[in-house]
Order: sequence, then structure tokens, then C-alpha cells
Amino acid sequence: GKQLPGSNHERGRSSENLPPYKKEPAEPPAWRGDAWQTRARQIVERAEARLIGSPGAAYFEGRGITLETCKRFRLGYAPNHLGRPVVVIPWFDGSGNITAVKYRYLKAWTNDQGKPQRYTAEKGSTALLFGLIGCKGSDTLVVVEGEINALSLAQSVPFDVVSIGSEQNSKGLDALAELVKVEGYSRLLCWFDKPERAAAAAKHFRGSAAMRSPGGEDAADLVKEYGGGALLDL
Repeated sequence: GKQLPGSNHERGRSSENLPPYKKEPAEPPAWRGDAWQTRARQIVERAEARLIGSPGAAYFEGRGITLETCKRFRLGYAPNHLGRPVVVIPWFDGSGNITAVKYRYLKAWTNDQGKPQRYTAEKGSTALLFGLIGCKGSDTLVVVEGEINALSLAQSVPFDVVSIGSEQNSKGLDALAELVKVEGYSRLLCWFDKPERAAAAAKHFRGSAAMRSPGGEDAADLVKEYGGGALLDL
């Protein structure tokens, strides 16, 4: 609490007048830029053109995703992304702009640190909500974690379906809150692999409910096993 020799501080306070703090404006996300959008559209269009008859089409077929659904959500295939074949899954906002380009490896691989690698994304991507491009204007919205779950449900039930990628995706939850407010859904159903995570996400929204799989299966596996109509009954 006393001034030291050669110091201009006394009692913990500076004797100099400090300039007022100015918060720097946040940089807009990369996906909002015209250059990023142009590149993303080129990637998506090339991947779409390669899909039919490719290993990517076989991958989606093996997951129970029809070619019609692939076209509806503009899915594609790239034979050599970072040295490996991938399916290309674009994420769109409500106006048709691409917010993220996800790459899912046809076969998971292990990196030098021993960690499994299943997917990556184009630099500058921001994963908000996947599936908006396929929404039909239903009064019910189903929220799932993964894109494959969203694709499986969207082709099987008469509801709007979106994926937030992870229940920890705070930007996705913010986008979901905006979507619910704008569209005015009367029902919101959260269906994640782990029911406790779905219950936690459902707490963010009034009148929402968490769905539970009978044996812990994810949505895509149940759709593949039971079909859309039987799944609704279940």
C-alpha cells in the first residue's frame, strides 16, 4: 500500500490517466463473406455432380439415405479430400447461404496421436443448424445431434428436422432459439443418442419434450429398422 522507489503507483491505483477501454467490434464469421460463399458453392456443386454412382452414393445407401434425400439436401462426394474419399454435407441458413461444409470420411482413420478421425470441415465453416434447406413448414420440429439422424428422419416423418451437431453447440442452440421464435412451432422434440442430453437441451425451450429410444438406439438406426410410419407408432 505504499509507493515504491521509481514507481508511479500508489495504493494500488495508477497516477496516470488511462485511456478509456474500447471494445473492438467482433469480426463477422467467414461464411458471411462473398469469397467464402463462392468457394463453398463451387465445392458443393462439384461434389453433387460426382455423387451418382460413386462410393459416396453407396455410403448413403448403406445408411438408409435415398438418392432423393441426397438431392434434397445437396449432398455430394469428393474422391480425394486430404488424401481420403469423403461425402460432402453442406449446412445452410434459412436464406440458402452455406454456413458450413462438412466432410465425413467413408472410413474412419487414426491420426498420429491415436485419435479416430471421422469428419472435418472446410476452414471458416460455422456449424449452426443442419437441415433447414429441407424443412417443409410443419408445426412440429424434431432436433437431433447428427446429420445422418436428421437425414433419416426427414425422409421418414412429416415433420421439420434439424441437427445441431452436438448438444454443446451453443451457436446452434442460439440459432435454434431464433428459428423457433420466427417459425412458431407448436411442438419441439429433442432426440439425442443419450436421453439425459436431450432432456437438458429441451429445458432451453418452453413446451418442448425429450424423446427416448427404447434401447438407446439412435434415430438413423431405428428408421432403418422400423421405417418411418412404424417408427412414429413406436
